[in-house]
Amino acid sequence: MTNAIASSYGPQKLSTCPRPNEGLLSIPRGKKFVGQASLARIDFHEASDDIRSYFTLRQMLKDRKGAAPHLTNVGRGTFVLISALWEAYCEAVAVEAAALLVTHTQEAEQLPVHMRRSIASELREAKHELSIWEIAGEGWKSYALSRIATLARTTVFNTPKPTNVADLFKRSLGIENLPAHWTPPESLPDSDPQALLKHFVEIRGAIAHGASPRREVTKAEISDFYQTVSSLVADTDSVIRAHLLNLIGRDPWPSEVMKADLREAQA
Repeated sequence: MTNAIASSYGPQKLSTCPRPNEGLLSIPRGKKFVGQASLARIDFHEASDDIRSYFTLRQMLKDRKGAAPHLTNVGRGTFVLISALWEAYCEAVAVEAAALLVTHTQEAEQLPVHMRRSIASELREAKHELSIWEIAGEGWKSYALSRIATLARTTVFNTPKPTNVADLFKRSLGIENLPAHWTPPESLPDSDPQALLKHFVEIRGAIAHGASPRREVTKAEISDFYQTVSSLVADTDSVIRAHLLNLIGRDPWPSEVMKADLREAQA
């Protein structure tokens, strides 16, 4: 994204929520992730290796005669993939965090108030007259978990914009206005991260729905979109980490462990 476009979004008040100091690379390098992170973020990092392949391919073919239109098509696909990775992360981390919250909560009354209100509202609107009995005894734990995946798919599926992301984490984990904690990516320090995400998701929609004329995306736009999403993933992870730490009294993201060990630790 050009400086002119980026500056038009204006600065946003920065979050004071801490985030891991692993650094932010222009493109993902390698599959190993070391640091405090959710399983969802580790999966995001590993899947991002496909984004690197685009930049490698572009470097190999940029001077080859006739390659330009093919690289343009691959660029569109890469742009849509970045959006899909962000969407998948949001859904996965909501499910992962809810599982930790429910596992380490003894009574339903200890759940965040927004989460309890959402569950109560859903039960009131349920058509089945026996739905209330689903949360009797320990049933509230199963219900609280089973609703998350459906909630994630219906709120962020294909349109993971800030408002939908905020709704997902408020209803699933009781976090109020999570996007307010997002900070700009290092490559676009004067931008508003919420406006950036909205802009890029709208481009993704134009590509995916075959808008005419076909929307071209530049190498810079692909890099900026990945930088933005990678930054949002880091910020979202740190906000959820702090939220869970406050609720369950333990750090949900063990540090300095690899993926297999992390999965075993949270099993």
